[in-house]
Amino acid sequence: MGILASLLKRGRELTDQPRASDTVQRYGVHFGLLGVAAAVLLVSRLAPALAGVDLGLPSQQPVALAIPSPTPEEPLPLPLQVPAVITDTYLHRVAIPHTFSPELPTHDLTQHVVERGDTPNGIAEEHGIDPATLLWSNPNLSDESQLLQVGITLTILPVNGVLHTVVASDTVESIAGMYNVDPQAITEYGDNHLEKWPHRPVPGTEIVVPGGEKPLEVWTFTANSRYGRVQASDWYGGPLVYAGLGRFIWPTWGAVTQIYWWGHRAIDIAGPIDRPVAASDSGTVVYTGWSPVGYGNLIVLDHGNGFQTYYAHLNSIWVATGQWVTQGANIGGVGTTGRSSGPHLHFEIRYGGALLNPYDYLP
Repeated sequence: MGILASLLKRGRELTDQPRASDTVQRYGVHFGLLGVAAAVLLVSRLAPALAGVDLGLPSQQPVALAIPSPTPEEPLPLPLQVPAVITDTYLHRVAIPHTFSPELPTHDLTQHVVERGDTPNGIAEEHGIDPATLLWSNPNLSDESQLLQVGITLTILPVNGVLHTVVASDTVESIAGMYNVDPQAITEYGDNHLEKWPHRPVPGTEIVVPGGEKPLEVWTFTANSRYGRVQASDWYGGPLVYAGLGRFIWPTWGAVTQIYWWGHRAIDIAGPIDRPVAASDSGTVVYTGWSPVGYGNLIVLDHGNGFQTYYAHLNSIWVATGQWVTQGANIGGVGTTGRSSGPHLHFEIRYGGALLNPYDYLP
């Protein structure tokens, strides 16, 4: 019993003490992990050095790829071709992602409907502009105020100048040259909206040219011309039977409703329908009939000395082409044909094709 008690006591002592094998096992695991880490680090450092060393191990043959061999003239097919490296050292313009959007003109223009008895001078005075500006802002009047007709609507500019319709080839500079003004007169006029660079007028819009002037175009018939229904055969080309004296008389009587000025190189004499119109000087009738440019019924006398006289808007014609007439002979009656706002005679004196002021030649 004593021996057995001694053994049990020794067993309990051994049981209460930590086992050596557990301690060894724990330390073994830790040292193993450290060993693995050291091995990985060693392999990573030695790998570059061992890359070229033949270790005698069997090597795996690479798999051949079906890549065509390029020739100097034939590059690798895409997408296998390696993109070239761009080494451009030049300066390039920076892209501007904004498109020029011009502001359109915003004119506040007055409209005037022509009434019976209206004249360009009277309309212009009513609106405080020059009579020429009235013509230059209304293409339907052409360059002749005699084209004024009852019922048409006229555009009235707020300043003296020209109303220009822009075409594709127009620039501010070309428009300024056309009407003999400085380009700044166009760009500084606020309603044109051209103050911002690049001052680009938009085709189809209308811009005001302050202070601009249009050249005068006068209808003149020549033997080789054709004007609407007027042909060369309508104009008398025979010998001039009667030569004038160069001294003129009033072709009819009545109030002068329009005087001679830039846009009206004539005088207008009011009168009732068919009031007689006389030859202002002796001459030959070279044209009778309808005019295609607003004169209405027209008689032209050639006085054989460089002078011609025109009698327009007639209600009736009492002579024939080629006929000779003496000074004071009745040739027609006052009317309002063509572009006319009321019965009157439009009377012109021309010399060598130039329109003269009748007041300088009438008594």
